[in-house]
This record gives sequence, C-alpha cells and structure tokens, in this order.
Amino acid sequence: MYRILLTIGILFTLHSQAWAAEAEFNIERNFENTYNYYYSLNETIRIIEKEDISKPENRDFVLGTMYGFALDIDKSKQLYKEAIKNNESHYFSHLALGYIYYAEGQKEKAIEHFEKAIKIAPDKAVIYNTLGYFYLAEERYDEANDILEKGISILDDDESLLINQSMILLQPYFEGQREQEKIVRDMTRVLETSKNADDYLILGAYYLKIENTEEARDVLERGLELEPENVLLILAYGATYTKDDDYEKALEIAHKASDLEPENKTVLKAIEDIREEYKEWKEENEGK
Repeated sequence: MYRILLTIGILFTLHSQAWAAEAEFNIERNFENTYNYYYSLNETIRIIEKEDISKPENRDFVLGTMYGFALDIDKSKQLYKEAIKNNESHYFSHLALGYIYYAEGQKEKAIEHFEKAIKIAPDKAVIYNTLGYFYLAEERYDEANDILEKGISILDDDESLLINQSMILLQPYFEGQREQEKIVRDMTRVLETSKNADDYLILGAYYLKIENTEEARDVLERGLELEPENVLLILAYGATYTKDDDYEKALEIAHKASDLEPENKTVLKAIEDIREEYKEWKEENEGK
C-alpha cells in the first residue's frame, strides 16, 4: 500500500507552520490503484480459471507469484524472468519483477520494467499509477506528473489517475506553476461522480492555496453534505474563514470538530493555533 501526505497539511500551511507539521504527521492518503502482490494473485486466479496454465509464461508467472507469497523472493524473481524470456510481452511479469526490484533498492531496474509494461499494456491504469508513485518517491516530480498525464491522455475517465495527479501537483515542488491548474480539471471530473468526501478535500486545498476562499468553501460544503462528521473537512472549512480574518467563525467551526473527536490532536492544535493567530490579529489591528 503506497501512501502520500494528503493536502490538508499544505492547506493549513497558509495559516500556521506548526499546525501544518502536525496535520501532515497525522493525515495521509493512499495513492490510488497501485500495484501490490495481490494484483499478481488475482491474475493467477484468472489464468487458472481460464485453464491457461499450459502456456510457459503463464506457468512461470503463477509459480513466481506463489513463491512470492511463500517469501522466497529469489525464486519468485527467477520465475518472473523466465516468464519474460518465454514471452517478452507478458506485461504482468514486468510489473511484478519491477515491484521486486524496487523493494530491493534496484530502482532503475524497477523503472525499466514498469516502462516496458506500459509499452506492452498502455491501457492499464495501475502501471501508470505505480510508476508515478515510484517517480514521486525518488523526487522526480516532473516525471511523476508526466507519466500520469500520459495515462490520462489514454484513459481519460480513470479516476485513480486524476486523483493521483492532483495529489502530486499539490506537492510544494509545483507551487506557483501553471501545472497546478490541472488539479481543477482533474478533480472537477472526479467530483462529478465521486461519493468519497475526502476527494473534495483535494480541490478545496488547491483553492485555498491560491487564496480563492469562495470556491474552497463551496467545494468543502459539498463534501460535508456527503459526510457531515468528517473532521478533516470541518477543519478545512474553518480554515476558509481564518483566511478571511473571521476568526470567531473559524473557532466555532473548529469546535464542532472537537465535539466529534475531543482527543484528536490535530483538532486541538488547530483550535490552539486559531486562537493564537486571532490574538495576533487583534493586536495588529487595535485602534484601526
């Protein structure tokens, strides 16, 4: 399971560095639809059900997967290599072998196999997502964005690609770049059908980053309609009011999150920071 810091930390950076650090520590989100060994297991089941085990590449792939689950990684790797030797176009073996290489720290070899898998099977979103995540982990941000953009150009209705690209573009590396405008394109399409309230957090964070509190508030309200007790959405909604210097309203909203999760450290820290910022704001504006 691959995880990435969710946008809420970036969102709160607008108001308090301390709050942002606390939020980023506590709030993570899965990178959508990435490869793991269970993908190979599902493919193994498909091969067996279709009685397609007689093909040498399929036999080696199935055995490689079984050895992988038995934690005999060397044997698993050897069998995936045999599968590719028997059929260079066996994209699932490239995918599985790349996964092993990355786990072993052989990152360039891993990327090489994922790139081969994409050439063989350009219609599989899981390959773009996994390679995008690996590029991101290596801080190769432009390549991570580019590979997901390539996937979107081929599979333009795949939500996982749109969500993952948005999370990549919200990383500080892209701050101030026009590339971030793709977040609106991607997430607007996702939200047309999404029933996941956390998806609204991504677009809301983007609007707060560009200081468009009206749009941020509208998006976050829509998320809260789906999940009224989502404390992250509640805090993000409150953050739109601190941006407008309406600290009383921000505190009122943050306390709603506290009522739901009174021991949540991120919520408590948020309230503390709003109070501190409110105090500083009043001192700066006294007598004006």
